[in-house]
Amino acid sequence: MKKEMTLSARENERSMPGDTIANFAHELRLWLHAPAEWLRRYYSHVLEKEVTHHQASLITQSVAAFVLAAFPALPSVALHAACIGWFVVSLYRCHESKV
Repeated sequence: MKKEMTLSARENERSMPGDTIANFAHELRLWLHAPAEWLRRYYSHVLEKEVTHHQASLITQSVAAFVLAAFPALPSVALHAACIGWFVVSLYRCHESKV
C-alpha cells in the first residue's frame, strides 16, 4: 500500500519572528481596548444613539469626577474643590461634544 503525503505551501513556510511579534502586539492591543469598547457599547445602548470612543471617554471622565467630588477620599478642601471643578469642566466638555 502506497502512502502519500502532500503539504501545502503555507505549511512549509516558516513564520518570521517579526510576524509573531506583530501578531502578539495586535492581540495585546485588542485585549487592552476591549474594556473601552464595552463601555462605548454600554453608553450607546443606554443613550439609544451611537457613541464614539471620544464621547465614551468624556462620559467616563464625568462619572469618575462625580464620584470623586461626591465622595471625597481625603479631607482636603482644596482637593475636593479641584474634583468639583473637574466635574463641572467634564460636564461642559460632554455638552460641547453633543453627548
